[in-house]
Amino acid sequence: MDKQRNRHLAAIHAIKKKIGMDDDIYRGVLAARYGQQSAGKLSASDLADCAAHFKSLTSNRPRGKSPRSRNKAEKTMIDKARALWIDASKRGLLRNGSDQALNAFSKRITKVDRLEWLNPSQQHRVVESLKSWISRLEAEANHE
Repeated sequence: MDKQRNRHLAAIHAIKKKIGMDDDIYRGVLAARYGQQSAGKLSASDLADCAAHFKSLTSNRPRGKSPRSRNKAEKTMIDKARALWIDASKRGLLRNGSDQALNAFSKRITKVDRLEWLNPSQQHRVVESLKSWISRLEAEANHE
């Protein structure tokens, strides 16, 4: 039984590294799905489920999950991107503050059509790109 547990743990951590998942996002995913912040504390069945979930993140199929099926940590990153976008729009930094414009911004960075379809690593990249871009827009607005 311990061998199976170790295989699942190794697979989870290998996939986490492969997709470039940030440690905060990783722990958020574990907390949202299983109520734990460490894979080592998961039950055998949760560990198997977690390994299968992480493996699904590496597949090449479209990320067409509905927003309801996404876990809380992933939704939080999407919400953060939307909040940054809305705030920038309200401050007059954007020409177009629509969801379609946010999806277009995200697609330029990730090559994925919709924000909801991004994996956690891509979501993190979009949020960080938004922060940098908004900082540049603010600096340009202050120089005018």
